[in-house]
Parts: sequence; C-alpha cells; structure tokens
Amino acid sequence: MLRLFNRSFTSAQTKSDKIMVPPMRHRIISSCRSHNTINDVTNNPLHAYHLFKKRLSQDGMLASFPEFKDPIEFLQHNIHSPEVMSVIKENGILSRMHSQIDHNLLCVKEGKDNKKDNYPHKPPIVSPYSYLPTIICMEKAISFIDCVVNDSYNNIRPHYYAQDFYSYIYSFYDVTLHQQPFVLFPTIRDLTLDDFIKTRAVPIGLVSVKAKPHFADGFYHSPLDIFMHDVTHARRTMSYNDLYFMHEEAFNESHIYTQETILPQIELLSDLNDDELQLRKMVRFLYFELLHELGIPPSKNALKFTFQNGFIRFQPWKFNQGNSQLHKNEIHPFIYFISHSYNKLTNGYYDIPHFRDPALPTYNLRTPELIAKAGYKILVTTIPETDLSEDKILAKMVKRFKKSYPNEFLQPPIARTNQEVNTAIELTTKYWSKA
Repeated sequence: MLRLFNRSFTSAQTKSDKIMVPPMRHRIISSCRSHNTINDVTNNPLHAYHLFKKRLSQDGMLASFPEFKDPIEFLQHNIHSPEVMSVIKENGILSRMHSQIDHNLLCVKEGKDNKKDNYPHKPPIVSPYSYLPTIICMEKAISFIDCVVNDSYNNIRPHYYAQDFYSYIYSFYDVTLHQQPFVLFPTIRDLTLDDFIKTRAVPIGLVSVKAKPHFADGFYHSPLDIFMHDVTHARRTMSYNDLYFMHEEAFNESHIYTQETILPQIELLSDLNDDELQLRKMVRFLYFELLHELGIPPSKNALKFTFQNGFIRFQPWKFNQGNSQLHKNEIHPFIYFISHSYNKLTNGYYDIPHFRDPALPTYNLRTPELIAKAGYKILVTTIPETDLSEDKILAKMVKRFKKSYPNEFLQPPIARTNQEVNTAIELTTKYWSKA
C-alpha cells in the first residue's frame, strides 16, 4: 500500500462537519511529537530495532514503549470528539462501550507502579504504554471509532482486511514464535513510500492509526480496515523474514544493502533534470512494490532468486490459498512483475483523478518506456549478467492486464444526512444488542 502524503479524507471535502478530526492545533502538536519518534525509526531502523528487541527480551510483552504515547492520546481525543459524543449521548449500548474504551486507554497510559503499597504481585500492566496491552487497547479504540465512521459516511469500502484478515493480528501476540522478534509500531503520521523501503530491512511493522476515511489500494477505507491492512502487510513481512532471515546478521546485511544500493538510486537530489527525476521516482515505486507490496527482503540474493525463479508459490496471504505469481511457462517472472506493477500504477491503485500523488512519476509520463527503463536499472543492479535488456523488457511487457480498480469512478466519502446517520446507528445498536 502506498501513502506518500496525507490521503485521508478532510473536512473540506464534506457536505457537513461530520468528520472525526482533531482541531488543527491539536493535530499540529501531536503530529510534531510523533514525527520525531517515527523519523527516528525510519532514519535509523537498525538502531531502533535493537532498542525495541532489548526491551522485549528484558520485560517481554509488557515492555514499556513510550513511543506509543501519541497514538493513545490521539485516540483519547477522537473518542471524545463532538461527532462521537453526539452519536453516543442517547445510545446506551454505545455509551457503555465508549466508557470502557476510555477507561482502557487511561489504564495503558498511566500504567501501575508495583512498588507502591507493598503490593506483592506483578500487575498486568507494569509501566506506561506496555507493548501488547497498548496495541490491544488501540485496536479496540479504533474499532469503536470505526463504527461511528461507517455510520457517518457513504462511499467507504465495506470491511475487507478487517473481515478476511482480522486474525492475523494474533500472530504478533507472542514474539517468541518467530526467528527474531517482530515489532508492530503504530503511528499517527502519514507514512511514506520511503518509510516502508527504509524499514523493510528490520522486523518492524509500521501500522497507521487513523480516525477518518483513508485512501489506499484503490479504495477509501475505514479506520479499522486501514489498521488491519497494515497489520496484514506486517504479517507478510514477518513470514518472509522467517523464511529468509535465519540469523540476526541478515538484518545488518539487508540494512547495508538498503543504505548503499537502494537509497542512492531513489534519492531525489535538487540538481536532477526532470527526466532523471521521473526515472528515480519510478525506480522508487518498483522497489516499494518489491519490498512492501510483495514483502521480498532487501537482499541481493533474495531479489536475484525472485527475478530468476518467480515468487514463492504460497505467499503469506490467505491461509491455504496458493497465490502464485510464477507463470514460468507463459512469461518471464521479472516481466510479469513489471507488467503487474504497471497495471497498478496506471489504473487507480495508487492515486486517482481526485488527487495525483507528486511522489509518483507525473501521471502522463507513466509510460511503458519509463517503467521498462526503471525495471532494467534495478535488474542489472541485482543481476549484472542478465540477458534481458531495456528493449526486451519493453517488448515483452504483458498487455493482457485489465483494469481492476475503481479509478475515476471512485467517489470520495460524503457525510450522511442526519436521517441517514440515525438509521445507521439504529442498525448498529441492533447488531450489538444481539452480540
């Protein structure tokens, strides 16, 4: 999934003021604090991972993660927004749910000092922002906000990730189940393509915490669906790590490969001419497809194997579902990758006419020629002896892909009328009363 700038639905796009966004002043303050934390992780992911791993090895899943302060305060603010309060004020079921979630957020924020009053037992939450309790609490708060968002807006995609992949979050409840501890890192900052490329070398899964509709993967999603979408990507990354990274030295090697080989190819220097600028944006897009969308580790050997042999037959997607992208008898694996990526880039998966993402190549310059040139640059870096040339890639690119995303037909979320909101709330209440 690509989120290079703020794609969340803003109040300027509504027909009313029904949107759960903190006042601008709060957003600026929270955003600044969060940027410092997330930037530390993305600018030096290897150092951040060693720090997080040390905490988890010492205190387990109750290790304190003060970096989670911003998401918790963001959620505390949003569950008390005027929009939420107006929905729950005359609804007993939602009001009780709201009270419990509010209390849970306060508990993980304050923690408990087990040295006070000679208390002999270890409390379930030892310190502020204990790792696993805080993540569970965030998920519950986002689920509650999600109910209000779905009741308040039209044109939001029905739950997909939150329905089909919800159980994947349980994969992160015990870090000892995997070769190396995998750390979920929730953040309120809008994540960029570079964020995901830089952090792929280490077992850190960046997860978005939102309180309003958000565009990704060709649709506008609710807050819970975006959260679970990122959890799904994190699980895919974790599964590939278990296959490729059998020792911690592999993370060091991948970090070096990212810093010395990948990032220099995608750095947007101020003195670049427009042709080189567009090329580097396309190279960056393809690395994002490889490292984040497909989950391949930033390792020369892993990339070489992928380009020559195709992708692992059973990808970490749905359980028991073979999601093969290897069509060896029909098409070269690398050609398939370029063709499939081009289809996504030009058919509404990454951006739509309502907005064009400036971090991607200019829309009318997203040509087969440009992606073939960018693909060859990556390929020859990985496999210098390749028999594919830029011209061969262009000539063999598959033309049979069809549009599979809403594209220009996708409409932004629109706030419902009061009557529509009341009807939706009644349906939600009936559902919870039967639960």
